[in-house]
Amino acid sequence: MNTPPRGAVQRTRPASAPDPESASASDPGLIGEDLCSDGSAPADCALRDLNDGRRADKNYLNVPMAVDNGGVHLNSTIVGGAMWDMRKTLNKHFTDGIVYTALTENFNPWTDFLQARYGIVDAARRLGATRGDLQKIDNAFEAHGIYPGWEAIGYKRDCDTLAKGPAPAAEAVGQSRNMAVDGAYWATSYVDLKSFFDGTPEYGIKVGKVKGGDGPKDFQQDGLWSLDPVIQGKELLDTRVGANGADVVSTKVNGNGRKVTVVAGGPGDQREADSDGTALTWVDIQGDEADVYVRQGDGKPVNITPETGTSALRPTIAHGKVSFLNYKASQTYVDVYDLATGTLTEAKAGGFLDVPTDYVHNGMYDKNLVRTDSFAMLWGGYDQLPKLEIAPVADVADDGRADWTRVSCGDGAQLYPTLDNSSDRILWSETRGTTDVVTRARAAGDCA
Repeated sequence: MNTPPRGAVQRTRPASAPDPESASASDPGLIGEDLCSDGSAPADCALRDLNDGRRADKNYLNVPMAVDNGGVHLNSTIVGGAMWDMRKTLNKHFTDGIVYTALTENFNPWTDFLQARYGIVDAARRLGATRGDLQKIDNAFEAHGIYPGWEAIGYKRDCDTLAKGPAPAAEAVGQSRNMAVDGAYWATSYVDLKSFFDGTPEYGIKVGKVKGGDGPKDFQQDGLWSLDPVIQGKELLDTRVGANGADVVSTKVNGNGRKVTVVAGGPGDQREADSDGTALTWVDIQGDEADVYVRQGDGKPVNITPETGTSALRPTIAHGKVSFLNYKASQTYVDVYDLATGTLTEAKAGGFLDVPTDYVHNGMYDKNLVRTDSFAMLWGGYDQLPKLEIAPVADVADDGRADWTRVSCGDGAQLYPTLDNSSDRILWSETRGTTDVVTRARAAGDCA
């Protein structure tokens, strides 16, 4: 946090001055209470209630970035309530000066709850707060559950955290493959939040090791968007989007992402590639058409979905077969193309309420399918966050008769999963104050 030097701010009162004008504990703390025009009680019309008593460690709504920009309004009364409590115990004009100074000189758009507390304390010191004043400020933030490590207190997690804080690109730009994992390496596509809210979004990819390592490396290239990561051994495949469209490129996970080879290009947008080391598959998007292409070795690309109106996504290649999701007539299908015989088989994967982006699979028809319970918040409100569920592909394809179990029993929102082709490992984004990249070596199963 950048703060001005001590003494740069004019004190609004001597540090030893008494506090004759503190806000009454009975003050309503309502915002927008004057909106009532029908005789209703002010509390029924107010937009916010700073006296609602919410705490970060108990009541924080871990909604994803796509919901209220990560809950900036839904959770505002937690930190706002702490500041309101300051007014109850300190001179209210002095408190207003502290908050104003912190907002204009210490805060930025990415200031989190704990940084807000530290920024308030810093501003108070520079405005002449006494030791007693600072204790009252600390008490106000403690009363609202804002202290170091609050995120881990009220929100359990049963997975390993690989990276803290990268905002998923899928919440800002249309893509169905936000993460990748293959053996030792993982990758995620992210959006730089500052550039996003400035109106000039930048999208990059972070690559890291599943175990050990010095943290993820950034594969972001100026002037280009990097999306749709896939890892095959030590090769990273991703989509590079520029002014002339989107191409699939290949680079090394232990490189810097600058030295790339175009492996799939053309007049359309080439997206969502996958490789088994000898064959390559990807989606070609032209208008409303999304076709799956395959190229074996140095051969010519073959469109394996030549019929008109195809809406395919997430092709995965393994064991001589390309499997992908196909969405048509409000129905999701798992399609499998046999490279040896050139035959395509199709099976249902869900009902009319399921959308293609709910599903991710690991390329083997006898393995697993993971879906997101994306309707949780729709039916249950913001405290019913989306969770990941897993079932064998074969069971799901059998008219949807599958025993879905939980991938993780964590409390946060679980989004954008991917599975390792060579193991039972699952990777996804999970919210807990921030949105983190997390993993489990295998699904949790029963969370009862």
